[in-house]
Amino acid sequence: QDITQLKSRETGYGPDESISSNCAVVNAFAPNRIETAEHLSKLTGQTTIVTLGTITSGTWNAVPISVANGGNGFVAYTVGDMLYASGTTLYWNGTPVGNSFGNGSDFVSFSFHANKNLTTAEGGALVLPADIDPGLCERLRLQGVQRFADGGMDVDVLGGKFNMTDIAATIGLGQMKHLTAFTARRRELARRYFAAIDPALGLGLPVADFNDCNWHMFQVLLPAGTDRGKFINAMKEKSIGVGVHYPPLHLFSLYRALGFRGGDFPEAERIGAATLTLPLFPSMQDSDVDRVCSALTASLPEIA
Repeated sequence: QDITQLKSRETGYGPDESISSNCAVVNAFAPNRIETAEHLSKLTGQTTIVTLGTITSGTWNAVPISVANGGNGFVAYTVGDMLYASGTTLYWNGTPVGNSFGNGSDFVSFSFHANKNLTTAEGGALVLPADIDPGLCERLRLQGVQRFADGGMDVDVLGGKFNMTDIAATIGLGQMKHLTAFTARRRELARRYFAAIDPALGLGLPVADFNDCNWHMFQVLLPAGTDRGKFINAMKEKSIGVGVHYPPLHLFSLYRALGFRGGDFPEAERIGAATLTLPLFPSMQDSDVDRVCSALTASLPEIA
């Protein structure tokens, strides 16, 4: 994030504006300029930058930042969850972000959670740059164990239990064959939502982009003053499940303990209180979208 995004009311993000992103809890991206880091340091009361360097790949830029930690700096790289970009036609440095990975220089993560546009039910994957040993990552993900052809094994690092199961991987491999069709169907369903939602309901709708967006989710903003909890229950009574993405991070207890308070980011708080995710998945029928929209039309007046 550039310092102008954080400070400028005319050209960037001011305190009354919001930055949205497709992840459940959104932290500030690692700053790409020293002056931005200094600004963040003043906001948080903590030193955030010691040194700065940049690595650039064909599809993504990662910014290594040395962060002060008890006097000892460590390097933290920005790593994107790129599954959100799969199937899009967005470009970064002239390369399609959603269609080109694994060129030997990207450090990219893929989350295959059940609500993603391609899933293994749970788990994820890494695309590693050439200077990172994949064998080390394999050991770190499964108890630090290194196995040898003669049946022996060794442990030389403290690993965890982060491995994807073979069953989950099989699900994902099967889904990869259908990702293009999944994306096309999601776009069709999104179009139907736009056509079927009654404008008189006063819902805030997303940008109607059917070329670049893969429609991982379809989110609306409820009208001001709507009791979202009552609305969710009203939809549930009609056998329609809806979700909430995303809460304003600074209102979590963990961040309140760091000094953040309600009112610090009013626009993010407004959106966080009103946002609602409607059902959208490739196996939905057109009639399912119509049923969701009928439930919307019936439920909002019920709780008004």
